[in-house]
Amino acid sequence: MNEKKVTSLYLPVSQLDDVSAIVECKERSVSWLYSKAMDEYLSNSHKPVPTKTGIATTPKKSAAKEPVLPDFLDKALWDDFLKHRKKLKAPNTERSLNSLLKKLSGFYNDGHDINEIIQKSYDNGWKDVFEPKGGLNGGNSTQPRRTSIEQDLQFNDWD
Repeated sequence: MNEKKVTSLYLPVSQLDDVSAIVECKERSVSWLYSKAMDEYLSNSHKPVPTKTGIATTPKKSAAKEPVLPDFLDKALWDDFLKHRKKLKAPNTERSLNSLLKKLSGFYNDGHDINEIIQKSYDNGWKDVFEPKGGLNGGNSTQPRRTSIEQDLQFNDWD
């Protein structure tokens, strides 16, 4: 029996014409499908191209619940600080806001002025609040700091 290999099939020569007709038909249908897909693509070319942010977006988190602010906190200053944090791309999630308020309550219980702490963080461009260094007045002592020259002059006896 005389056989030829056609696309990994061994067929008798008598059926070879039928196979070539099937292959030709499949090629035409693939070509037709391709042309239909291209037509559809080109007809939709007037639609805006997705941007980097539009391709794979993550679901947005729901807005953080507004926590209950303590009485010792200035509402306008707090709102300004949250806007400042947003500009710095710090998350204002429920968890982060509760953490900030917990810190501020601790500072308040230690006797610090909370509004001064928030203002200092805002002025310095910080995303967080920090306990003032030093004593209760934010590290400012009643006496000015002495420079090393003043200390040398005070301790050296020049007389």
